Amino acid sequence: MNDQLASPSADGRLASPAGHARLALPPHNDQEGAPAPGPQGKGRYGWKPFAVLAAVVVVVVGLFAAGLVPRLRDHSEVKAAVTSDEAPRVNVVITHSGAAETSVVLPGAARADEEPSLLARTNGYLEKWLVDIGDRVTDGQLMAVIATPEVDQELDQNRATLLQTQASVLQAQATLEQLKATRILNKQSFDRFDSAFKSSAASALELDTAQANLRTSDANVTAGVAAVGVANANVVVAEANVRRLEKLVSFKRVLAPFAGVVTARNVDTGALISAGQPATSTSASMTATGTTNGTGAGAAASGQASGAQVLFRVARTNPLRIFVNVPQTFTPYVRVGEAAEVRVREFPGRVFPGKISRTANSLDPTARTLTTEVLVRNADGKLLPGMYVQVKFVQTRAYPPVIVPGGALITRPDGTFVAVVGAGEKLEYRRVEVGRDFGTSAEVVLGLTDGARVVVNMVEELPAGTVVKPVPMPQEPPAKQ
Repeated sequence: MNDQLASPSADGRLASPAGHARLALPPHNDQEGAPAPGPQGKGRYGWKPFAVLAAVVVVVVGLFAAGLVPRLRDHSEVKAAVTSDEAPRVNVVITHSGAAETSVVLPGAARADEEPSLLARTNGYLEKWLVDIGDRVTDGQLMAVIATPEVDQELDQNRATLLQTQASVLQAQATLEQLKATRILNKQSFDRFDSAFKSSAASALELDTAQANLRTSDANVTAGVAAVGVANANVVVAEANVRRLEKLVSFKRVLAPFAGVVTARNVDTGALISAGQPATSTSASMTATGTTNGTGAGAAASGQASGAQVLFRVARTNPLRIFVNVPQTFTPYVRVGEAAEVRVREFPGRVFPGKISRTANSLDPTARTLTTEVLVRNADGKLLPGMYVQVKFVQTRAYPPVIVPGGALITRPDGTFVAVVGAGEKLEYRRVEVGRDFGTSAEVVLGLTDGARVVVNMVEELPAGTVVKPVPMPQEPPAKQ
């Protein structure tokens, strides 16, 4: 038996001397329980974990480099811009004057030039009506007839009274003539007794009696003259009563006051007519607004509002009056005598020319609006009273305002300013007064001239006097004025 130790072979096995069996031993490992090498002689997981770790490191380094490099580049550019003498860039727009002719469109309401309510001025009942709503009438046309039997009888009575007073005048005149004749006789008798008394042919008593008779005749003549005057006055009173009643009788014929259109009829045949009393018609009626009431209560409401009976309403629709409440801001656009344009949605594309006829010359203290009236010719009757219309007022300005972009306005506590690039490319701030604001642009009525270079959308306000580099911006079309 050979006692020599066996030496390990290349594969980790102990090589025994010749003639002895080989004893297989596990490979040497410093850590207990480590995995056995694979068939290629490596660990259980091989090199794969190291490859994944390397890939993750590469991705992280790439992302870090992708974010850091631009930052370093921007920082270097900013640092270069700061250290350089280049002026800051600002966007500028060249200002221009607005149109000399500007306009504003406001809502208005159409009303008839005249629309009186025809009232009953006599008592009776409606004998017949000859026109209805929508009918066109001429000046003086007969619209209805009212039967007035009581007034007719009263007129006949007063005419008879007039004849009586005229006869009393004749009677008073005849009595006066008798009194005058009696005075003449008494005067002659007094003269005879006076002559006889002087010759002692008559007594004093006879003379006194003749003198008293003369004085009585004088008084009677004076009374007779007064009686004639009273009789004449009675005739004048009777004639006035007759004329009054004749006028009342004439009111039985309801006539159109002018050429126009009937907008309301509130009575029917047989309806009781009482001058100055509310209408009590039970007939169906319709007003110009198209409202129908089968009981007539709605029709009578217009009469009750004024305390008098309304038979008809007639409207003169040519010309038509347009009333507009002009806000205080637009009052400079309103001048009496200037033209205005009226448009109605129901007639697209058509313009109704008008003229400003008058204004209230005072603002409503609550709404701060100026009531303005525009007259429009309406010969064809297309425009109807009560229509909603749009009125365009046009103003020609001697000094049109300057138009600037909305982004050029700088609002400060002490006012509104505009940054302007002035001489030497230096920045200036000018205080301005803004007129109308159109959103994307605005009117500057004071503080800026045409052709100025204004800065638009300034990110950070630069100090006044800073030298800047203006960058022209494309001009936008001006807002419609």
